[in-house]
Formats: sequence, structure tokens, C-alpha cells
Amino acid sequence: MDRDMVLTRHRAREENDIIQIRNERQNVEHSNSEELQIINTDEQCCSSYNRQSQCMTSSKLHMSAGDTHDNNAMSQSISNIEAKVASLENSLLHVTQDLTHALKNLDLQNNRDKSLDSHRQNRLQSHRLAFSESNTDSDSIPDPDNLMFNSSMHVNRGNKHYPKLPPFTGKESWNVWFTRYEDVAKRQRWTLDEKLDEILPRLQGIAGEFVYGQLNRDTISDNKSLCKELSNRFRIVETSKTFWVQFSHRNQKCGETAEEYADELKMLYDKARVNRDKETRKEDLRRFLDGLIDDKSRFYVEFIKEPKNIDEAVFQTVCFQETKQKKRSYNENIRHILTDSDNSDIECDVARIAPGKNKTRLIKKEVNSVHENLSNKIETNDIDKLREIVRAELNALTAHQNQVEFHKSCNTAPKAQFM
Repeated sequence: MDRDMVLTRHRAREENDIIQIRNERQNVEHSNSEELQIINTDEQCCSSYNRQSQCMTSSKLHMSAGDTHDNNAMSQSISNIEAKVASLENSLLHVTQDLTHALKNLDLQNNRDKSLDSHRQNRLQSHRLAFSESNTDSDSIPDPDNLMFNSSMHVNRGNKHYPKLPPFTGKESWNVWFTRYEDVAKRQRWTLDEKLDEILPRLQGIAGEFVYGQLNRDTISDNKSLCKELSNRFRIVETSKTFWVQFSHRNQKCGETAEEYADELKMLYDKARVNRDKETRKEDLRRFLDGLIDDKSRFYVEFIKEPKNIDEAVFQTVCFQETKQKKRSYNENIRHILTDSDNSDIECDVARIAPGKNKTRLIKKEVNSVHENLSNKIETNDIDKLREIVRAELNALTAHQNQVEFHKSCNTAPKAQFM
């Protein structure tokens, strides 16, 4: 009786499993090609399950027909069969979970595709309306099928970080601006419509007046035609001869540093002479020295330092100009020292040396002598040291004046007795 109950229970379970597998097969057959791999695994599981069930049935029949005295072996075989059945049930559970997950993903993908298609249709419809309003001629409206339109890029464009291009006013170099614009468009993979959306708001000043005041709407609506018109209008034709003329007439401007002047000369010479060697590089050195504003700097660098190239000449020129600037600041410091509160001390010393005499002329004379001595001795900008040196010079002048007065008194004393 126990054996019959076990057999009937397992047979009922097998029938339920087979019915469930058939239902799942019918559902899977209506899904698309992405579920084929999962269905194959399901069939493999079913076949393995059938083989296990057949083995179980045959083993049970063998047990019933075999030796009925070996109860321990029979119970062990039954437990093994039940363990295999449990593992098969777990595998079927995992398969059903994978199927449900795949169906959910398919539904989400279908909904996303539908939303993208609707968005694309709306954009195309708005594009048609814009062209129909701007031009009454139907031939001028482009075919939407021929438009280079990428809906996914338009949808995700707001989430990306795009570099900010500078505006083009017509005063900038068109070649430089257009090269930057094309490089950015190539890296960002812009379509023709996106290029047009980026370039139109950046046309300002003279360029904006030219585009929106002189060009027709068909040219403005086409990116290639627009860029061609802008290139014809703002592109400067420059050859090696024009660069050579600019190089030969280029001099240092007022307020321009030696580094900026040298960089400009190098740029002009590189464009004028593409293949340069050591001999031709001496020409930009000659042009640099001839174009310097400061004659003293040119004489010092050319005849004293004798640079071999333009970089060395720039370095020597900058050093010479910085030295001149230090001397100029030193002279200003001397002037401030002689005009500050220490002038009262100088006047007191002068009044003590020569009482009752004109102070202004004497002060100017002594100050000039002090200034000459300081210009030969001082090479620093430290105000405290300068003040100490001024006081030392004044003390020396005081001692000298005392000696002069002593000699004068010695010379006039006998004359007074004689009188």
C-alpha cells in the first residue's frame, strides 16, 4: 500500500509538472527571438526531468519486482529520487523567473521605442511646418526621409555637457574660429541640423549683420551654404609673401614687451619660411634687433652680449630692461628720502654749520653732492640703509665745515689784533 501511494503521488506530480511545462511552452512560443535561448534551456530541463522520471519509474518497478527484503536500499533510493525531484523543481522555478524578467524587459523596450518614434514624428512635423511657413513654395520643403536626424541624440542632448564656443563677430580670424567649430562638431558627432543650431546664435556684430541682412533664408537654413558664404566673406587670403612683408615691416609697438614682440616675429617668420635652418633663423634675430624701440637696449644686446639666436636676444633684452627699471626705482627712492621728514634734520645741520646764510642754495648743493656719492655707492633699494648713508655723508660734511671755519678763524685772529 505504501508503495502504491508513493507511486500515485509521484505520477500525479509528474502530470502536473508536464501540464505546467506545456503551458509555459505555449506562452514562450508567442515571445520574440530574444527568448529562444531561455526556451532551449527550458526544454533541456524538461528532457532531463522526463529522463529522471523515467529512471524513477523504472527503479520503482524494479524495486517492486525485485527483492522485497532489502528495505534499507529501497528507502535510500527513494530519498535520492526525491532529492533529484526537488532539484528539478528548483531549476524550473529559476527558469520561470528568468522568463518573467525577460518579458518585462521586452515590454519596457517596446514602450521606449514607441516614445522615441512619437518624438521623432513630432520633430519632423514641426520641421515641415516651419519650412511651410517660411516658404510658400512646396519644392523648397525638404523631404523628411532625407533629413539627417538622430532622435536618440536629440533626446539625450540635454543631459550632456557641451563646450561653449566663442561668438564670431567678424573681427576674429575666420580660419581659427571655423577650425575650432569643426573640431568640436566632429568630437560631439553633431548632425547638420545641430551644427546649424550651434552656429546661428554665435553670429554677432558684423557677421550677424551680413548673415541676417544679406543672405536669403535658403542659405541660412543650410549649414554648408552658410559656412561657404561666411568663408567667402571673412576669410583672409594669406600667402608666404604676405607674411614675409609683414615680417620685414614689423617693429616693436609702444607698450609691447620684448617677449610679445619676439613671439609675433617667430609666428610671421614660421609662416613665411616653412622649412627653416640655422642660417635662415638669423634673419628673425636681425629683425628683432632692428625693431627694438630702446636704442640702448639694442646696442647693449647686439654689440656687448652678441646673442646667437632670437631667444638669447630676448633674454638679454629683458635683463637689461629690468636693470634699468631697478635703477629708476632707486633714483625715485633717493628723491623720496631727500624730500621726507629727514630734510628737517639736514636743515638743522646746515644751520648749525653756516648760521645766518642762505639755506636753499647750500642745501641744494649739498644734496646734489650726496646724490652723486650715493649713485656711485648704492645698489640697493633698502630705505633704512639709504638713510644711514645720508646721515654719514652729512656728518662728514659737518666735520669738513668745522675744519673750514677753524682755519678761517685762525686766519682772521691776527688781523683783529693788528687792527
